[in-house]
Amino acid sequence: MSFASDGASVMMGENNGVAARIAKNNPYLFITHCIAHRLSLASENAYRQVDFCKKAEQIMKRCYKFFSKSSKRIDTLHGYQEFLNKPEIKIRKIFDIRWLSSFEAVKNLCITLEPLLDTLVSTAAEITNTQKRDLITALYDELCNWKLLAFFHFLYDILGYIAKLSKIFQEKYIRFSDIDATINATIQKIQYEYLEQNDEGNLNLGFNLKQFIQQIPPSSPSFMGTHYLTLTENCESELMADIFRFASLVILEIQKKFPDRPLLNAMQILNPKEWPKNKEKLIKFGDTELEELIRFYGKSYLPNYSIPIIDSENIRNEWYLFKEIVYRNYQNFNIEEFFPHLFENYSTTYPNIMKLIEIIYSIPFSSVECERGFSKQNIIKTDHRNRLSNNTLHLLLLVSLDDIQIEDFDFNQALAIWLKMRNRRV
Repeated sequence: MSFASDGASVMMGENNGVAARIAKNNPYLFITHCIAHRLSLASENAYRQVDFCKKAEQIMKRCYKFFSKSSKRIDTLHGYQEFLNKPEIKIRKIFDIRWLSSFEAVKNLCITLEPLLDTLVSTAAEITNTQKRDLITALYDELCNWKLLAFFHFLYDILGYIAKLSKIFQEKYIRFSDIDATINATIQKIQYEYLEQNDEGNLNLGFNLKQFIQQIPPSSPSFMGTHYLTLTENCESELMADIFRFASLVILEIQKKFPDRPLLNAMQILNPKEWPKNKEKLIKFGDTELEELIRFYGKSYLPNYSIPIIDSENIRNEWYLFKEIVYRNYQNFNIEEFFPHLFENYSTTYPNIMKLIEIIYSIPFSSVECERGFSKQNIIKTDHRNRLSNNTLHLLLLVSLDDIQIEDFDFNQALAIWLKMRNRRV
């Protein structure tokens, strides 16, 4: 049995959460805190532990507020973007409930920094109200800080890596063999760029931050277009210290949020596509990972579960023979083609392996589909369509969530079914 949800305490509470209550009666329950949620929480927890991140977030929110209720200011921004050959984009809002919305906000801010500064100067010059002008001038002065702009470009890089990872985990079908590999690759990239020094004793840095420092080095005077950037004496060393701290915390939080990676990594041995092509290597392949699966699914310590799901002794022999059969007969099969043959022909021959496959390929690794359903529901059932029946809403959701492309849809068959349902006057 498997259970996946977001991190709400009612679901994942240690003592009285839904998952904890089910686990008391089922020691084999595989509890999944949605991967996408965990990743978002990891970055948010790191974000809140670095003071300069809080300052950067406040500035981004003030930039959004500056444009949020003024179409004139947005038009002015677009005018400067066109003049400077920058893409016509908006200053985005940071949403606490949306996964990694900070990345989209900081990305747009970095891309359109110079037009943004031009817009602030132009707007301040037109305003006669002293108090409002002072607020705009204060925002402009804070944005003209070299360390702050460099830190924005650092966030553009590192949050981009995490956002990419999050999008992989938001796919409808996640291969468990990809989970540990992609997490490891992201951690290694962050370590290489922000925690390891190159031959010159400096951090390697990401693409956007490196490009910013090359174009606007921390030497006085520094300009972005016509805008003078302020620098403090130790701004570069302070920037590197904040970068090092944030990157370290991100890695630590990701590792804390994914404690079940060894078990997830062990599951990939049940995907024949991951097997080595060399038969000699195949002989010992997966033995260590199989022991990890046996430790979890071969245990029995509750009265109601005196017999474990799998037989720890027999499954080791089954595994050796199972690899031989698959290697000889199904090596080039896709999983979708492979499983029907497997369950039809070998369910009684390899019962423990079959049980493991049934369990592992039914595990939900995220609650993304649930979240996607809620999002579609809010689009379909609006204030103006609040009298939709549950049945109609259900059918509309099925259509909306279906992956079939419109060019692949058989309209003639649909029309034939519709005509058979009752006498139609067509």
